[in-house]
Amino acid sequence: MQRLISILGTGLLAVAVAACGSGTASRSSGPTASLAPDSPRIVARDNRFTTPSVTAPAKRAFAIDFDNQDSAPHNVAIYDGKGANVFRGEVFAGSGHRVYSVDALGAGSYSFKCDLHPEMTGTLVAS
Repeated sequence: MQRLISILGTGLLAVAVAACGSGTASRSSGPTASLAPDSPRIVARDNRFTTPSVTAPAKRAFAIDFDNQDSAPHNVAIYDGKGANVFRGEVFAGSGHRVYSVDALGAGSYSFKCDLHPEMTGTLVAS
């Protein structure tokens, strides 16, 4: 009986530890980023991005201040010119902010969209 209790206790501990993990494989908002004065700010309101065009630095990591002003869940995902996903931010219901940490992008034009509402689009220019 003592052994059964020990096995069950160990199993419950393993489940608790696993539940505390993030469980996400996508690149999301990684380590906490600090916002620079020139960090892009993207706003979602009325199921659209009210900031359809933003700029970011090329060839260095940067942070995006994402302001979801809707009650609906949204995120920001960035795609290169060939349509390949280069960044995917955490989906969350508003109203609230997330600071997304984005790895360095090469100079150029990228599209961004909400994964849940593909009609929500914008352009990010890395320069």
